[in-house]
Amino acid sequence: MSERLMCCLCAREGHLSKDCPMARALNPFKQLAGEAVGQPVPEFRRASGSCVCQACGLEYRRHAYSEHRDWNDDPFLNVLCNGDLVKL
Repeated sequence: MSERLMCCLCAREGHLSKDCPMARALNPFKQLAGEAVGQPVPEFRRASGSCVCQACGLEYRRHAYSEHRDWNDDPFLNVLCNGDLVKL
């Protein structure tokens, strides 16, 4: 007896959730990064806003926003002194 593959995202047989075509559309980080509106996805990492910048000593939340916007045209990434992008 062979096992049937069942996707937990779309409930269809034949593939797993990691291979589901719906997985890309349902990923909130990709949508936040602007993929839904045709912008390139910048490389960023997630961090707490209370982390302290090693260069200036300020909390991450006190740093300026980058030019990247989400689907609602709101800034969502902070730029650290060393140029890293962080999603708080």
